[in-house]
Amino acid sequence: MPLRDQEKRREYNKKYREANKEKVRERQRKYYEKNKEKHLAYTKKYREENKEKIRGLLKKYNEANKEKIKMLGKKYREKNREKIKERNKKWCQENKEKIKEQRKEWYQENKEKIKEYKKKYNEANKEKIREGQKKHYQENKEKRREQQKKYNEANREKVSERYRKYCDANKEKVSKQQRKWYQENKEKILQKQKILYEANREKILENQKKYKEENKDKIKERRRKYYEKNKKYQEKRRKDLSDTYIKTLLIQKANLTFKDIPQGLIEAQRELIKIKRFIREET
Repeated sequence: MPLRDQEKRREYNKKYREANKEKVRERQRKYYEKNKEKHLAYTKKYREENKEKIRGLLKKYNEANKEKIKMLGKKYREKNREKIKERNKKWCQENKEKIKEQRKEWYQENKEKIKEYKKKYNEANKEKIREGQKKHYQENKEKRREQQKKYNEANREKVSERYRKYCDANKEKVSKQQRKWYQENKEKILQKQKILYEANREKILENQKKYKEENKDKIKERRRKYYEKNKKYQEKRRKDLSDTYIKTLLIQKANLTFKDIPQGLIEAQRELIKIKRFIREET
């Protein structure tokens, strides 16, 4: 066909398509539906055979039309926000394992890079992060406590082991924190202990008695070590016949506590010891 006729035909086709847009589109759609499998198979085959060529053409086109593509993409996203959201959600649900695997793989490949980025970000945004964490904690206080409680109950052994390791590695720090916390909450702790003791008095005394009977040597050794460590203080208590020293003597062979011993009995026992000492010194 001569070049002039080709130009004429092209011009005619263009005019026809513009004048019959819906008709042409419908015809193309019907043709596609009729030959769908054939068309898809041909497209797949062509893509596999011309991978590098297609990739090169796409790259070239994208570089030449960057702004246009960006603008079209932005318009489409704004127009179809809900549709895109729904499609992404559906795809994520169908490909959970695939996404998980990809994320894991990507993380392993970029581990050091991520660490470096996090470190830099944390250093640059210390106050912002602290404020955000504080705000989040205040808003989710009860929820976090409940979650922590559930986790601790489900992983008691694991939590205990982890805490024990931490304490062994940070003895001084932990000891200091515990002393500070005790001083700040002394009244609260003592009140709680008092309520607990009053509610379970018989049970506690029974347990104490049982423990003493089963661990006589252990208790004796512990007392000896404590005495050696606090020799001067113990000697002073013994010499002055302090209330605590008298109470200790009275409860040694009885199922009693310090609170069970009245002051009158302490005074009587003190006088008795004084008399015994005086007799011993004289003889």
